[in-house]
Amino acid sequence: MIQQSKEVYCNSSKDEVGIPIFHQPEWLDIACEHENWEVITWHLDNQIVGALPYRTGKKFVWNISLMPPLTPYLGLWINPKFSQQIKQSKINGKIEQILDKLSDNELTSFRNIPAFAGNLSWIWKNWELDTRFTYLIYPNDFVSMESLDGKLRNDVKKAQSNLTVSTSSSIDELFQVVEQSFKRNQQKLPFSLEKLQKFHSLIQEKKWGEILVAKDKSGNVVAANYFLWDKHMKYNWLSGYTKSEVSRGAVQLLLFEGLRSAQSKNKIFDFEGGVIPGIGAMFKSFPVKEVPVLTARKFKNKWIKALWSLR
Repeated sequence: MIQQSKEVYCNSSKDEVGIPIFHQPEWLDIACEHENWEVITWHLDNQIVGALPYRTGKKFVWNISLMPPLTPYLGLWINPKFSQQIKQSKINGKIEQILDKLSDNELTSFRNIPAFAGNLSWIWKNWELDTRFTYLIYPNDFVSMESLDGKLRNDVKKAQSNLTVSTSSSIDELFQVVEQSFKRNQQKLPFSLEKLQKFHSLIQEKKWGEILVAKDKSGNVVAANYFLWDKHMKYNWLSGYTKSEVSRGAVQLLLFEGLRSAQSKNKIFDFEGGVIPGIGAMFKSFPVKEVPVLTARKFKNKWIKALWSLR
């Protein structure tokens, strides 16, 4: 059955431990300001086979649905438990039905989870697709200090000798180094401390993540990463660092620690971006696999499309 019902989704998702963190109702309540989201679900035998949560709202006089802040992925999720049992042709047909139930917005845009299958369904429904990439390391791609390439290994070891790594409960420490990273790149921080604090409270309550910080010998925080996780993935959600004599290798060290933890729990590690501009080149120094991320957009008319292209 295909239906649009937040109540059904919220009740069902309590038992669906496989739903990604960014699709969880509590996450969407914060990201979309509680009432400003809806969801279309595909149920089979009272279990969720697929779900498409989406943001609602207006921009000026237009109904526009864009990715919510601090939410790297949303879009359509297909339950892995069923994706191996149901033919792709049937899944594609259901995806089309789900897309047909979406509100008739002037603009709708999603960034799907990595390696999402079902591109043809979007094309057949006149969506415009754009493929970007994230960097993943799978549990069977075991990464040790010895497996790192020379420069990365040297940076991590140097950071280990100069810095100490620990968990932190302070969202302010993280926010300060992330803010400094954006200022260094002359870019505006795309979220507020207040919004981040709301997410932090939820994450700590649900035990969905932790902050790792690297401190110098004087106890100053030189780098911080916020890692999140769900059943299958661990995400490098937010990261930042200060520019100092001992900060070299600090981000790499925190990523290495986060990666080792993910592998010990048999989770895929997603470098995801960490919001620092231009950091993708450093991610590639790890033994990553480049995985496509499908962005899908649909415009109601050519004028909205033209305005979007000029944004």
